[in-house]
Amino acid sequence: MSEEIEGHNTLRRDFIIITTFLLIAVAYTIPTFSQRETAKSLLNNEGVQFNLKENVPGEGILSYPVKIIAHSPTRRLFISDSNHNRIIVTNPEGEILAIIGSGEPGKRDGNFQTATFFRPQGIAFDEKRDCLYVADSGNLLIRKVDFKSGEVSTIFRTGKQGGFTARRSRDIPKRLNSPLDIVILKDYLYMTLAGSHQIWRMRLATLEARVFAGAGGRSLVDRTVGHAELARPSGLATDGEILYFVDSEASALRKIENNKIYTIIGKEGLIESGDVDGACERALLRNPRGVFYHNGFLYIADTFNHKIKKVDLQKREVRTIIGTGKPGYKDGKARESLLNEPNDITFLEGKFYIADTNNHLIRIYNPVTDEVSTFTFKKAKPTPTPTPTEEPFYGKRIILPEKKISPNTKTLRFLLQLPEGCKWNKEAPNTIKVFSENSNIISIPSFAPGNKLFDYAIPISINGTGKTTVKIQVEAYYCEPPPQELCHPVAIEFSVPVIVDEKGTDTFRVTYSLGNK
Repeated sequence: MSEEIEGHNTLRRDFIIITTFLLIAVAYTIPTFSQRETAKSLLNNEGVQFNLKENVPGEGILSYPVKIIAHSPTRRLFISDSNHNRIIVTNPEGEILAIIGSGEPGKRDGNFQTATFFRPQGIAFDEKRDCLYVADSGNLLIRKVDFKSGEVSTIFRTGKQGGFTARRSRDIPKRLNSPLDIVILKDYLYMTLAGSHQIWRMRLATLEARVFAGAGGRSLVDRTVGHAELARPSGLATDGEILYFVDSEASALRKIENNKIYTIIGKEGLIESGDVDGACERALLRNPRGVFYHNGFLYIADTFNHKIKKVDLQKREVRTIIGTGKPGYKDGKARESLLNEPNDITFLEGKFYIADTNNHLIRIYNPVTDEVSTFTFKKAKPTPTPTPTEEPFYGKRIILPEKKISPNTKTLRFLLQLPEGCKWNKEAPNTIKVFSENSNIISIPSFAPGNKLFDYAIPISINGTGKTTVKIQVEAYYCEPPPQELCHPVAIEFSVPVIVDEKGTDTFRVTYSLGNK
């Protein structure tokens, strides 16, 4: 899992005024990405719900896959199936080798069948220990999947949204703040924390975590790791010596070498994004979410441009290799094919594999034929989609006052208000589910949420008179205004007792303020 992601000029301003989903992740939330075209989001992470094109092959196997990595010696692909709250292990033939996580949202440790995740995103395989590390973004945890014991455990377990802002790299963090991606470099696990605009690292031998890069400011400033400033770092990659990352809000590609941060693609400040190939000094990206190193080149999931781009580090040039710049689904020649907010890319046995997040697919790019195709799973049943009443909900439950409405009522107007000055985190996985406990009285068809988060006019059908309960499940993140800019998770199920009666009103409105205690 939404993730929302947007690429635009004047990123800071547009992040406040454009709403989206996902992705998402984690988001999305998490995660999203021209401005009106991308008023949708992931997930992130880095989601909000998206309407897919009718010709997209829907196996039901994946829901907002945000990250994918490969392990060549064992021919395995690892996929964070974010909105299904699980990790899928497969091979290039599409045979599912393992499913890690029950699919229920949660943070329970246990074996592969009983363990639970919530909107997992970044993943990293530790060949030495035969384990997989997972950025369990929705839970704000780092998890470990041990393939020898078949167990999932939590190795960084605060599970609270971080408010920590380090001013020096030696400061010891207390909480995670929107972990989106992870990568192993030598003896450390590095992680991007979008919420605090930092990169942390954990020593794998001791599991001690410290801030590694980012002073906590939200900007694009190249300095030593303790004084540089980042802007929602997302994807991570390494060549074994240098750490590369994409700063999604700055639409930048950067690297850390000899404890200094250098910008490869991007402009000073948070003001320029776009879709320009050529020399890195003049190139523009739009909210990139993933980066991958292979044989001297970097491959960027340029998420809001719906493209994959290739960076020649020697020539310092970038060019589009997949996508037209428009969202959609289409196989064929790479530059004519369509992606929908790709979030990650990896390589295995001569082919690239792409997490095509908003198409809910893995796509394959063959550089020899320059063709894009769609990855298919074998011997796997589609993941059942439980009805909302069957799906467990782990958030806070609030019972609202009873409403009396008439059989002529056509719309439920739902408004979730933020505390003064706060804004929704559009990069996070922001979701809403609405259903009636008795569809013989009120039924609520699926709906497109629109481009204004949590201010929705939801169509309803009145099928009879009597009593029922309408439930509204919300999972989202919002952030405080400067200078704190702390982000907070929201998980609430609103229960609204409803009487449908001829004497009722035609207006069905539910409003709730998060400032309520």
